[in-house]
Amino acid sequence: MSDSVRQLAGLRGLAALAVVLHHATVTVSHGARGLPGQIFVDLFFVLSGYVMCLAYMRAADRPIRWHAFAAARFARLYPLHLFTAATAALVTVLLPPSGEAAPVWLDAPQLVKELTLTMAFPWHGQAGAVNAPAWSISVEWWTYFLVFPVLSVVLPRVRRWLLPLLFLGGPALLVAIALSSKGLWIVGGIAFARAATGFAAGVAVCLFARGTKRRPSALFTDLLCAAVFGLIYLWSIAVGNDAWFLAPAFPLLIWALAEGEPASLWQRALASGPVVFLGAISYSIYLDHPIIVMLLAHADPFGVVRSDVPMCLTTVVLTLPVAALTWRWIECPAQRTLRGAATRSTPAPAAPPPRGEAAAVAGR
Repeated sequence: MSDSVRQLAGLRGLAALAVVLHHATVTVSHGARGLPGQIFVDLFFVLSGYVMCLAYMRAADRPIRWHAFAAARFARLYPLHLFTAATAALVTVLLPPSGEAAPVWLDAPQLVKELTLTMAFPWHGQAGAVNAPAWSISVEWWTYFLVFPVLSVVLPRVRRWLLPLLFLGGPALLVAIALSSKGLWIVGGIAFARAATGFAAGVAVCLFARGTKRRPSALFTDLLCAAVFGLIYLWSIAVGNDAWFLAPAFPLLIWALAEGEPASLWQRALASGPVVFLGAISYSIYLDHPIIVMLLAHADPFGVVRSDVPMCLTTVVLTLPVAALTWRWIECPAQRTLRGAATRSTPAPAAPPPRGEAAAVAGR
């Protein structure tokens, strides 16, 4: 695995842990406050766009083979989504909050939405996933098939000097619109717009990096990472909300980590073995941890839900081994089986599904 891809894998792993800590602290406060987490989902969207461009948009004379792409995305996202959705539904039915009955929305239409990955779209009843964070998997899935084909044709034809306007201006415009709408960011059109805009920014910055000889300095990379992540947490402490104004900095952050001059402290830290492993199991971390949080909130045998630090530590300690197991026994076998079946059923694709390097950071 190249250093640049190792660093992005590590970044994905730390972002997944940040989401875990967010949900742990929100559970303690019953939704009143919590460590920042939503903004890291937007980092996932930008990362996905960058990695999909890196893996599939390699050369104009090697068109994307969409059958292979769909098989790879299905193998990556769908099996673990189904497993965690079924587990979350079972926990919800058997251990409803405060002894209440199972929620009425856990019905046949919800099952259809889970199976079609349309949980974030309010076409029937309320929008939402049985396993709550899977709303982002829903919008990202449809971004792959509705937005990426357009981007793969249009963006390579855009003049290189316009690409920074796209990967900086697009997220900035979305943040302005979303903040003015005062709506819920995880359902409906705004949720899909978050995924599509972040994904497009990732593709645009990847194409920009491919076409320029400039490389961010190690000092620039370290200062940018420290500033972005420091401000995310300082803003959360001071204001109580996610620092959405920093979302336009994510494409620059990814470019600096992936293409910057070596010797950056952040690059070395993110490329270290344990952090890269977190990136490998990050999708399992992302989808497994809400079930751990649900079980802790219901049972709470040692009173860990009563304060932030015990809840965060317990959630992380329980989530990591469970995520390693679901990665090993669900994600990896499903990807080998489904990708192998797709390869056997079609000729060798012009742009094969990502393996090795790109597979490490493709998807959560």
